[in-house]
Amino acid sequence: MYVTLDRVAGPDAEHGKVGDVDRIRLTYDPGAVDPATQRVPLVNFQHWQNGKWMPAHPDPIMMPVGDSWLDLAQTPYRLHFKASVVHGDAIIIDVDEATRRLTIHPQSDPTAVVISGPYWIDTDPAR
Repeated sequence: MYVTLDRVAGPDAEHGKVGDVDRIRLTYDPGAVDPATQRVPLVNFQHWQNGKWMPAHPDPIMMPVGDSWLDLAQTPYRLHFKASVVHGDAIIIDVDEATRRLTIHPQSDPTAVVISGPYWIDTDPAR
């Protein structure tokens, strides 16, 4: 999955800058795809940073995936993902399946935006 940032809070580049492209790897069990809806829960949601995928393995504290599903029924694929985590700062990661946007909010102010941008999901699975 790729996210092109079009909103970045603050004047510094701590979280990137407008136009940056973030890479995210979505992991799921192909045997868990619901045959009726073609939705599948995620096993891991990993961000490419500093030359490696984080978290390297499923980690329910660092990246909880309990509120997630990937819709494979149509292209472009749609992702629903919501998680409250602490990655340096306490944040909410919100990936909206309807608007096809990823937005990160501070937990202290869920209406504020740290970063945001539209996403697209490569339909060719990585092995």
